[in-house]
Amino acid sequence: YYKMASRLDRLLLLLDTGSSQSTRRAAAEQLGEVQKLHPHELQTLLAKVLVYLRSDSWDTRIAAGYAIEAIVKQVPSWEPAKPQSKDDESIAKVQSEARLEGRMGFSSFNITRVLKQGTTLLGSAGDEYDIEPNSDIMHLSQSERAARQRKLLQKRLGLDGPSGLGFDKDLFEDDDLVLVREPPVLKPSGGQQHTSVADLVSMELGGGKGLSAREKNRARRKAKKAAKNQMKEVLSTSSSLGSQENIGESDGNSAKRPRTSSVLVPQGGSSDHMLVDAVADVTATFEEAVEWPFEFFCDELCNDLFNPKWTIRHGAAIGLREVLKIHARGAGKTVETPVEQMEMCNFQWLEDVALRLLCVFALDRFGDYLSDEVVAPVREMCAQTLGVVVKHMVKVQVLAVLNVLLTLQAEEQWQVRYGGLLGSKYLLAVRQDMTAEMLPLLLSSVKQGLGDLVDDVRAVAATSLLPVTDKLILLLPQELPSLLSLLWDTLVELDDLTASTNGVMSLLASLYSCSNVLELTAAQTSGPYSLAQLVPRLWPFLGHTIMSVRQATIRTLDSLLACPSGGPGGWLSQIFQEMLQHLYQRLVLEPKQGLRELVLEAWIKLMHQLDVKELDTSTDGCLGMWFSLAVYPANVPIDSSLLALARHKCAIQDRVTAKGQLQPLVGDSELRLGGVSAVVDDEAAIVQTRLSCAKYCRLS
Repeated sequence: YYKMASRLDRLLLLLDTGSSQSTRRAAAEQLGEVQKLHPHELQTLLAKVLVYLRSDSWDTRIAAGYAIEAIVKQVPSWEPAKPQSKDDESIAKVQSEARLEGRMGFSSFNITRVLKQGTTLLGSAGDEYDIEPNSDIMHLSQSERAARQRKLLQKRLGLDGPSGLGFDKDLFEDDDLVLVREPPVLKPSGGQQHTSVADLVSMELGGGKGLSAREKNRARRKAKKAAKNQMKEVLSTSSSLGSQENIGESDGNSAKRPRTSSVLVPQGGSSDHMLVDAVADVTATFEEAVEWPFEFFCDELCNDLFNPKWTIRHGAAIGLREVLKIHARGAGKTVETPVEQMEMCNFQWLEDVALRLLCVFALDRFGDYLSDEVVAPVREMCAQTLGVVVKHMVKVQVLAVLNVLLTLQAEEQWQVRYGGLLGSKYLLAVRQDMTAEMLPLLLSSVKQGLGDLVDDVRAVAATSLLPVTDKLILLLPQELPSLLSLLWDTLVELDDLTASTNGVMSLLASLYSCSNVLELTAAQTSGPYSLAQLVPRLWPFLGHTIMSVRQATIRTLDSLLACPSGGPGGWLSQIFQEMLQHLYQRLVLEPKQGLRELVLEAWIKLMHQLDVKELDTSTDGCLGMWFSLAVYPANVPIDSSLLALARHKCAIQDRVTAKGQLQPLVGDSELRLGGVSAVVDDEAAIVQTRLSCAKYCRLS
């Protein structure tokens, strides 16, 4: 038993200290095997993994999510037993109604009140920078304490280098570090007061109405029962899983030994012997349960969704997602629930969780800007969890969720609009059976998001339509012209640094992959929205730093080449030579072999669009330059005069000096054959690039 406990401790430790993601994943899978062998220890195992879900380390929280997934896979789907008599049914009905009183519902929920009165959820509450009352520096004088606290803050803020990088005087003064106990200040009754999330949830549970004496007594009994269960949980988690008492050794006052079943365990090596081992009977263990096995665990996670620390909120959303992916159908059910109310209790539980997730969308403001676009890990994970929840909801509930999301998308704070669109993205992806009902309600809001002044909102608005582009074309063909015009106009304002470039280009490529959109585009033969005017807007994105953007741009060009008006005398004749040059240039500079193959496919399709005479006229002045680029020395910067470098509109405006001259762009002199870096000598990539260029010239 002690060996098993030691092994469990090592597995749990690997979730935090594993040297690689595969090691952590393997430890998580092994924890699932522990649950399989000891199903009666589910609550203890979940409590131990919960500690790692609250870790400050991203990798640890992800590994804990894998562990939760592996554990819940070993738990059978739970369905409560039916009441045995009519008296049991009547008692169960009263108890079921009491349980439903503690859940939020759409009928009494008001997201506007949450937005106005709720306290925003940031990265943390800031208490990690406070002086602890029992700290060893409290006995020092005020000046000495301020000096020590200054050094501590410099270290935590990363300013403990030479001279504090010169920022310490500007960030805080000694007066800011003095611990002052201020008396509570009463706010005027007429002013706006921010309410904690817990209080808001309590207000929503009560629906703004007072409780009767009977309801108060019932709530008091329920609170006592919850406190007793929580104390039992704390006592059980404090003991080791491998201890003799937990495994099944019991005295006269302990619980009965769990039922076991015999299994055959094959022995390693070449031995043909089988070992008969006794493990706990999983079915018998959970048949004896009186409520959903994950009830207490999910309640803890729902409370963590509103923790001031973003890492705890993030871990809570991960845990909820993994549990509900498999066991959402059993949530909220108990043996006390009447048969006719089983589904209602389940839907009410899911409704409550969905509303809590929507509250996180409304109040969470944490975002990470370390990458090329905003990363909102809490809202992203809550959106994924919401997608899991709505998968098991009825249509009325899904539409109620959609109405709340539409309210969020109309708010002034861009973080709230971002969260609303993020939830809509997963709602459309998961409930595609309701696309006909949801898309007409959402499209107007998504269009406003595409024209939003905040680039991160534009990014999530574009990606929200990707799962349903084919149905959008069939259901709302009248909306396509305005949507396409909006996307083409957005391209003018984008560059290599904007976050929405990838989403907008991917949506454009997805729309033009449909023949109906090509026919609609072919009707525009002149004017600002003809293809001869629109396609050149794609040239700057052929050299984008993100591979997925370059891939989407090539896919868009490949789809447009199938447009009916692209033959002789059509739009393609006006930009044919320009397109030839940019496609060949992409071959020369592209570091990815897969994208070079896509360019060659587009090139072949381009050759079939024009007759031989027009093709010869277009390539006469280009072949010499193409051969020069194909044999250009490796690892030597290419002369920019040989390249037609397209620029974004905003980049050109930024480079114009006061005298009207164009400044040289940083990076033009660093372009090399095959996209090879100056510090990396990739001979294979250079050879493949030369072969692709030769094939390109031969096809010409």
